[in-house]
Amino acid sequence: METCEIVDIDQQMQALSALARRAMAISVATLSEAESAGQVRGEMKTDRAKWVAWNAGPKQKAHELHKSLTARENQGLKIIDQAIGIIDDKLRTFETERRRKAMETQRLLDEQARKVAEERQLAEAEALDKAGPRAEAERHLEAPIVVATPIVQVQKFDTVSFVERWTHEVVDEAAVPRQFCSPDDKKIRAHVLSHKGATRIAGVQVKPVLDPRSK
Repeated sequence: METCEIVDIDQQMQALSALARRAMAISVATLSEAESAGQVRGEMKTDRAKWVAWNAGPKQKAHELHKSLTARENQGLKIIDQAIGIIDDKLRTFETERRRKAMETQRLLDEQARKVAEERQLAEAEALDKAGPRAEAERHLEAPIVVATPIVQVQKFDTVSFVERWTHEVVDEAAVPRQFCSPDDKKIRAHVLSHKGATRIAGVQVKPVLDPRSK
């Protein structure tokens, strides 16, 4: 393809765009037209190879530069991220312990408040028992105890906030429900390529697709 040797990129792209128009104009209704279309296709495959070759040099240089810059960037980012990770681990440990202590304090306050409420309920029931019918005292004892204790607050950071991120780990693959399992497309593809029309996999439809190849 002569246009592949022209330095001007715009002219090359215009020539390439003409290939699509040429392909759209081709009619394939007879054997003769099919033969002609196959010949044009072969020419276009040659054009494609020339285009790839023309771009190979610039692409290689750009690729090498990109690799170098990316490697340098990643090296610096790795150092920075490691430093941030060290601080994150320390902050995470500190905050987890603070929240654990707050929860423990809350539990103790709730237990203490409930104990006081239960003792008060018992005393009131005993007073009712002495003053009136026993049934009234029993109903008072059976009444649910509502405890309202102040919520223990954890002082927030001025410079850091924490986002709760849930993680998971599969500890028994056989116990995982079917809806959380995905078919292995790579294994299915390899099986189909190997067995072709003889493939029998439940839930998988197999069919041939014709891809033209130039002779």
